[in-house]
Amino acid sequence: MKRLRRSLIIFSLLIAVQPGFAQKVDTIFASYKYIMGDNDTKTEAKQLCFIEAKRLCLEQAGTYIESTVTVENYQVTKDEINTYAAAFVQVELISEEIENLGETFSIHTTVRAVVDPAEMQDYIAQVKSDAAIEKELQEKERERQNLEQNVMTLKQRLQQAPPEQRERLKQEMVQALQKMDNFEKQRDNRRTQSRKALENIQQGMTPKQLIQAAGMPDKRIESDGELRLNYGIVWVIFEKGKVACAVKEPYFRPHLHCRDYSPRQKVTR
Repeated sequence: MKRLRRSLIIFSLLIAVQPGFAQKVDTIFASYKYIMGDNDTKTEAKQLCFIEAKRLCLEQAGTYIESTVTVENYQVTKDEINTYAAAFVQVELISEEIENLGETFSIHTTVRAVVDPAEMQDYIAQVKSDAAIEKELQEKERERQNLEQNVMTLKQRLQQAPPEQRERLKQEMVQALQKMDNFEKQRDNRRTQSRKALENIQQGMTPKQLIQAAGMPDKRIESDGELRLNYGIVWVIFEKGKVACAVKEPYFRPHLHCRDYSPRQKVTR
């Protein structure tokens, strides 16, 4: 008779401090080991393992931010810190190993996130001072949590389901994982766009030159006859038809000029 195997969860966490060139940044590593059950495919197991490793990494990032970042004039709760970590901290896959255990396989995934305390302090201060940005971040975090919870609920149901229900639940699991993957890709693509823009942007570029170098922007608006182009979490401001500066998204206001932003609010390569 076919034996039902349950997934075994093993995780490890490591925080390593690495000094940056301009200021100290901290690198957080998280690992998760997932042992496949009878109803898992390798593709789904990899996705589930990454989701758990990323969750652990963001939890540690939130704890670290809570212990190192102080925002004057504002009280910031643990839940809010976790929301900011999910929004601003990018988690990347470092390694993924598959081990044959005989009757099943295990997936071992390691991820990494780099946390810049000074940058996080800036972001949090700006979010707390702008109710609209704060509301948008909270809504995005609720959406992420709901997607993740749906995946975990389906996983549990699939483990306990009678044979006649498994095929339907498998299809629901595929759809749930796809929705979560799309959500994360959309968020990561914004960060990737930002990096590409920053790698190619040069003061004095025309809009055409910037688009040729960095690609099409997410958004474009005009204020007082001057163009502003958005690449993920960066806004590029033009003055007299040429690139004048780039500004972090939380600080961006369409009517402001480069001279109105502080050095910390601007982005430098």
